[in-house]
Amino acid sequence: RQASRDFDRVEFGPGGNLQRLVLAFVNGE
Repeated sequence: RQASRDFDRVEFGPGGNLQRLVLAFVNGE
């Protein structure tokens, strides 16, 4: 469970892959 939370924090945190993907989508790239 803790490892899952760490993964989420990395993926959704600043510079995370998922955030970058979302930003690219929002920016229409």
